[in-house]
Amino acid sequence: MNDISALLEPRSLAVIGASSKPEKSGHVLLKSIIVNNYQGKIYPINPHAEEILGHKAYKSILDVPGDIDLVFFLLPGQYIGDLFDHCRQKNVKAAVIVAAGFSEIGAEGAQAEAKLRQLVEKSGIRCIGPNTIGFINMQANLVASFVLFTNWQDGPIALGAQSGIFGGAVADELMARTVQRIGICKSVAFGNKIDLDETDFIEYAWKDPSTRVIALHLEGLKRLRPFLSLANKVKVDKPIIILKPGRTDLGARASASHTGSLAVDDELLDHAFRQYGLIRADDLSEFLDYMKAFSYQPLPRGNRVGIVTFSGANGV
Repeated sequence: MNDISALLEPRSLAVIGASSKPEKSGHVLLKSIIVNNYQGKIYPINPHAEEILGHKAYKSILDVPGDIDLVFFLLPGQYIGDLFDHCRQKNVKAAVIVAAGFSEIGAEGAQAEAKLRQLVEKSGIRCIGPNTIGFINMQANLVASFVLFTNWQDGPIALGAQSGIFGGAVADELMARTVQRIGICKSVAFGNKIDLDETDFIEYAWKDPSTRVIALHLEGLKRLRPFLSLANKVKVDKPIIILKPGRTDLGARASASHTGSLAVDDELLDHAFRQYGLIRADDLSEFLDYMKAFSYQPLPRGNRVGIVTFSGANGV
């Protein structure tokens, strides 16, 4: 279960809910995969289409003639249970559940998420989501997001974010820059973290030769002690930058309504980050500045800093 290579490095994928309508997320995600030159097999799944974006469409993944490593679910949550049974029959290894409407909406959604979690655990299928916009892995030429990117900048940063806004609006702003661009080799929106979480992600990024910097946006931490224990080892080789909002009671409640995150005492968390040598950004601007600084510069060999400036006042 620790091997998530089938999830982030699939040799073949299916998009359940692929659409020929440009305004639909099932069309945008499929188009993003295609225009960014993913080299694996692509299977659009739509019972009402013969072909979508030049690829033969199938009524069900059970009709696909080849193997499928990864499935994207772009249908409402109530259909996912039955479709997971199809995934088991097809020996699918991984899934990305885009659908929202789970623990982030309250008790009823939390019950639906608990049932979905049982399905995932029973199947052994590695899973991102629910409530995610997808992920990007430049080493696999796979830009699988329902925010369309045609100019993604590769680089040394692995970005894991609980909210899709980082794989969407923030990434869009970064990729639109014309100078001092920040390159990102991996970008994963965890969503509600029914399976894959930040601990899995930093372990994968630690072993990934294309990653030199790990950046995390976390509205909550799923497995705090295992995360800190692993991060303490990882940070020796690769800096870990964290943006953790929800510092106040109101902020924590906002996170709960957004991604179903449980509140964690922020002062204790702040001390833990310091103790384990993790770099916490105070806000989005500082988070991006840290990403830029560490991607441009090697890790320092000691605790001394020299300041070069054209004015002594600026140095002060």
